[in-house]
Amino acid sequence: MQKDDQITIVESLQQRLVDDSPLVVTAVLDLPTETLFQRLSEDTIIEKFFQILKLEKSGWQKVKLKVLKLLCSEHVAKEDNEERNIEILLTVLPYLFPVAEHRVILTTTIIQSYFGSSNSFTSSLLSGE
Repeated sequence: MQKDDQITIVESLQQRLVDDSPLVVTAVLDLPTETLFQRLSEDTIIEKFFQILKLEKSGWQKVKLKVLKLLCSEHVAKEDNEERNIEILLTVLPYLFPVAEHRVILTTTIIQSYFGSSNSFTSSLLSGE
């Protein structure tokens, strides 16, 4: 693949991750995780994920669930990156204490994720300690 083609693919993926349509963003998130992380830098992916999680528009609940699953996966939440894990914790914190019934699934997703089980704060929520 030529360099210009690679640049076009990267730019397109970045733009589609912050598209106005949840269907378009879902299509990108449905790509194999390895493909997404091979094409985009981890910092770029996380920045885009944080942007998605800040959206308050209706129709984005399923997209946010996918983002939270990826954000809390071993691809992002690595044990040896404490600074990144603190950043993730601060981002997911509002989802750990749901104020609406439809957000409970987001809370469960975080607590049962790789990040949730490896982070002392979230694992203590699960164990009740």
